[in-house]
Amino acid sequence: MTHMMRFFSIAAVFLAMGSFANNVLAAQSNIEADSLTRDAYGVVTAQGNVELTRQGQTLQAPVVVYDVPNNHLRAQGGVHLSDVDKTMTSDTLQRDASGTTTASGDVQLQQKEQTLTADQVVYHENSGRVEATGHVLIDNGEATLSAKQAEQDASGVIRTKGNVLVKRQQETLQSDSVSYDRYSKVMEAQGHVHLESAQASIDADSMKLHTVNPTGELNQVQMRLPGGERVQAEHIHRLNTRLFDARQVSLTTCPVDEQAWRLYADQATIDQQEGSITAKGVRFEMGGLPLLYTPYGKYPLRRSSGLLIPFAGSSKSRGTEFALPVYLAPASNWDATLTPRWMTARGFLSQLELRHASAIGREMIDGSYINDKNTGTTRYHLNGNMAYQLPSNWTFLASGNHVSDHQYVADLAPNRENAKVAYLQSDGRLQWQDGLNFASLSVQHNQDLRLINDKTTLQILPRLESGVVLPLNFANLHLDQQSSGFDRKVGTDGWRFALHPWLERDVEWFDGSVRANVRGGMHHLRYQQLNTAQRQMHMNVFDGSVEMRVEMEKVNEHATLRHALTPVLRYDRASAPDQRLLPNFDSSFGQLSMQNLMSGNRFNGYDRFERMNRLSFLLENSLQYKGDDEQAHTWLSSRVGVAYDMLRESIDPTLSTTVTRPFSNLLGDITVTPLRGIRLTAAGLYDPVDHYWPTASSAMALQHDDGHALNLSWQRTDKRYAAKTETVNSQASVQLSSRWQMLGAVQYDAVEKLTQQASAGIHYQHACWDFLLTGYRTHLSGTAGKSDVGFSFLLGFKGLGSVGN
Repeated sequence: MTHMMRFFSIAAVFLAMGSFANNVLAAQSNIEADSLTRDAYGVVTAQGNVELTRQGQTLQAPVVVYDVPNNHLRAQGGVHLSDVDKTMTSDTLQRDASGTTTASGDVQLQQKEQTLTADQVVYHENSGRVEATGHVLIDNGEATLSAKQAEQDASGVIRTKGNVLVKRQQETLQSDSVSYDRYSKVMEAQGHVHLESAQASIDADSMKLHTVNPTGELNQVQMRLPGGERVQAEHIHRLNTRLFDARQVSLTTCPVDEQAWRLYADQATIDQQEGSITAKGVRFEMGGLPLLYTPYGKYPLRRSSGLLIPFAGSSKSRGTEFALPVYLAPASNWDATLTPRWMTARGFLSQLELRHASAIGREMIDGSYINDKNTGTTRYHLNGNMAYQLPSNWTFLASGNHVSDHQYVADLAPNRENAKVAYLQSDGRLQWQDGLNFASLSVQHNQDLRLINDKTTLQILPRLESGVVLPLNFANLHLDQQSSGFDRKVGTDGWRFALHPWLERDVEWFDGSVRANVRGGMHHLRYQQLNTAQRQMHMNVFDGSVEMRVEMEKVNEHATLRHALTPVLRYDRASAPDQRLLPNFDSSFGQLSMQNLMSGNRFNGYDRFERMNRLSFLLENSLQYKGDDEQAHTWLSSRVGVAYDMLRESIDPTLSTTVTRPFSNLLGDITVTPLRGIRLTAAGLYDPVDHYWPTASSAMALQHDDGHALNLSWQRTDKRYAAKTETVNSQASVQLSSRWQMLGAVQYDAVEKLTQQASAGIHYQHACWDFLLTGYRTHLSGTAGKSDVGFSFLLGFKGLGSVGN
């Protein structure tokens, strides 16, 4: 509605059309033609390159006939009429004795940047009225108007009828009829009025707007706002382009055919500049039943300061809890949320979240504070992150997560799913990257929630890391380095410097079906400024590897089945010294798995490196089919792997024991999808000598088109291999109807013979509101010393917020 004042400025082209044509035909004009004849009845006929000129105006046509006695003139055969700033073309042009001028057949009038096209245009000299009919189109470069019929009378009122369409930039007006008074600057639209703009989509029975002073009236209005809100009103008074006063109003975010809830108001002010709807005499109805009344209400159309929907819940560890967040949005680039939370078992917890955004990045800081009456101590949680995109490929990232004590997360974590977190990490990184080349400076602080304190927890203060790739004629040269400073109150700390130059070359044969990767390099490790005596302060390791992959496939004659078989063979050789006397900051040994079978060194971190003379073999297998949808579907995929260690030497028996036999355990996994919605997986590690499974896992996922779902998983580790574990996880959802759903989840520890976590709930989901009720039990004592049992509920209305937690 912003630019409606300009939509009809183009209509002045009507007057220019009529007076222009009438002027050159109505008076004596100079005439030139190839031939000029006059018959006995006084009819003058000019033929061949006929040109009439008068006072700078020119009419050109193949034939011009002038009936002198009847004062009737007709030009035909492609008429062209022009003067200094206007041109008009048509198939025929005629003027009768009454002074009526008619242009017919592909009429086009061009005046400066304005264009009028129509099948026919008639100008009545006596009344000053102009009529255009048949595919009328007016275009002034900024806006267009199209209609079946358009006319302008002597008083300056322009009327258009029949599928009227007005377009300007991103605004469109459609109506059965539109009239515009050029003198009062008032536009009226009647019948099936539809106005589409970036501010709103409006339908009304009628509309009246002042195009200079942007005020107006709309009746029987339906308005859809950019946020999805639907507003209905009997009458809307437009105060300006972004401010409306509405009477007898209703508002909802529900679809048209599912009006589950509505807000009704006697009067409402829709302020799109401020981004709010302020209403008086408000009542909330759901399913046609009134549930709430308030004499005053304010509905935000975008982020704005105010109270948010409250939270509520109950549990044994916290008691009954209630929170009422307060949202503050003082500027477009930052905001704050203050959440006071009352827990009957813990006391009053205050939480403040601050967010800021700029052209180069964003920041968030979140802090919580409580005098816990259960523990008698002051407890807090600090959390935050920031990210900046700096010039010249530089970035800065930082995040913080710290609690006052190691039971805070178990007791007071806002999300119960995070209650079993074992580590909290805070870090910062300044990094430059250009392709494969990079450099970074970082720090890291760790908080181990399994310990009473962090005196033995290792911190990284700081770490400088870089990598450069130099293309050579025969290979790529990589130069990697890492320099780290380690710090802790109890235990070994100091500096570690790691340098890793290495060469890499990729080779392909037979159009890429056979590929090889060759690597070779060295690792130099050096320690300085250690706070404990160490007999070994440096290490050199030389290593190399060759990995070859052969991809084989077979496709049936109908191209509906594809079987692929890919054997992968890798050889690793590493000369490494004994490392039991080296400091160890961050290395641990990873048992053989599919993830590290083809990775060479199975120690993570930098402090340890395997001594290797090892062959590793992996066989990948897949079976795919192509259905009617022409998409490839995988029926079966499997992998089998094994390693053969010809050296079998341990560089640090405290971390990895010496292997007694050359062949490793057998690795395997398989995934089967026999039917749509059914997925079966299994994986394991098998010891062929002692005939047992050190690790095993399986899972089943069922998904029905009606929305039912079941996920079961089982994991087991044998005590002869590592610490004994066995867990069973299950998750299920049952679609009772199109909107009702039952949910459930259980985590069972078969070793401890107890349920670690269980929950069950029911969920109702509507197009514009939903309800979720969940009961849970968590085997996590925290400071309460007992399992936590409670419930939570969520009642949410689309566009209004939610109640619950």
